Amino acid sequence: MKKVGHEYGLHRNPSGQFRPGRVQCAVGVALCRLCHYFLDGRSGLNKIMNFIADIIFLALDLLMFAVFAHVVMSWLVGFEMLNPRNPIVSTIWRELGKLLDPIHRHA
Repeated sequence: MKKVGHEYGLHRNPSGQFRPGRVQCAVGVALCRLCHYFLDGRSGLNKIMNFIADIIFLALDLLMFAVFAHVVMSWLVGFEMLNPRNPIVSTIWRELGKLLDPIHRHA
């Protein structure tokens, strides 16, 4: 197997397993895996299913980050460390609210 490395996310070692690279983030992992899908010898359906699964996991990772940011921001606003009248804070708060409102309604 050809050894391939990337600056982002994960690298594939000679045994075929992924190992951590320099930068570990959801986007870097997805980009690195996308490159590896087209460089190894797996079947086409397996590549497509793994790619779809990685896209779903990437979306869930981003959503989890947004929930975490919303919780931390709510604490900072509640303890009056952030001023909700600040235009940047109010914009971020409003956009996170729009993103997470459907989840909060159904929870």
